[in-house]
Amino acid sequence: MISKEKEDYLFKLKAELLFRGKDEHEVNDIIEELRDHFELAEKNHDDVSDILNTPVKDYADQFSEYIILTRGLFKYLALFSAFMLAIFIIPNFFTEQLNVTIGFIINILFIFCITTILPFFLIRKGLVKYGEQRRIYIYAFIWGAVIFGFILLSTYLTKHYPIYYIITLTESKSVIIGLILLLIVMILCFILKQRLFALVIFIVCLPDIIGWVVKMYSRSESQSIIVSLIVAIALLLILNIAFFISTFKKRKNKVKE
Repeated sequence: MISKEKEDYLFKLKAELLFRGKDEHEVNDIIEELRDHFELAEKNHDDVSDILNTPVKDYADQFSEYIILTRGLFKYLALFSAFMLAIFIIPNFFTEQLNVTIGFIINILFIFCITTILPFFLIRKGLVKYGEQRRIYIYAFIWGAVIFGFILLSTYLTKHYPIYYIITLTESKSVIIGLILLLIVMILCFILKQRLFALVIFIVCLPDIIGWVVKMYSRSESQSIIVSLIVAIALLLILNIAFFISTFKKRKNKVKE
C-alpha cells in the first residue's frame, strides 16, 4: 500500500493522460509502473518528493506532450457527443408538429454545449486539480442542477421566441423523418459496437412514439401525454431495478471471490 498523497497523484496523472487522448492500456501500464516505483520507494524509505512536487501536467508531458483527438478518450467523447446531439434532436420529431426555427437550432446547440463540451473541460480541470476529493461530487451535483435550470429556461425561450421559422413539418412527415433518423442512429451504434447507446436512444424515444400511436387512434392529446408519461415512468423504474440487480450481483460475486 502507498500513501494517500501518492494515490492522489496517480489518480490525477491518469486523468490527465486519458484526457490527452492517450490509449487506456498504455495509461494503465504507466500508472502501474509508477505505483511499483512508489511502493519500492516506501519499502526502502527513499524520497520521491521530486515526483510528487512536479505538476501533474508537466509529468504527463513525458508520456504525451500533445492532445491527440483521434485516440482514446477523445475518440469515445466524439462518439458520445454525436450521440448526445441525436438524443436532443430526434425525440422532438415524435412530440408534435415540428417547427424548425432559428431558436430551435440555437437551443439544441446551447444544450449540447452545456451538457457535453463544457462539462468535459470542467471535469478534466476538477479531476486534475482536486483528484478524488469530496468537493468534486458536490461541484458535480451543483453543476447538474444549474444545467437542468438552463435547459428549462432555454426551452421556454425557444417556444416563446422562435426568432425565425425555417420550415414547418406536418405531424406525419415529422414522425417519418424521426423514425428514419432513429433507425440510422441505432444501426450506426450497432456498427460501432455501442449497443448500449442504441438501447438508450430507443428507450428515450419510445414513450413519445407510443404516445403518438395512442394519439393517432384516440385523437386525444391529453390521453397521449398521459400514456407517454406512464411509459416513461415504467421504463425508468425498470432501468433502476435492472441497475440495482446488476450492482447487487457484482457485489455478491466480489464477496465470493
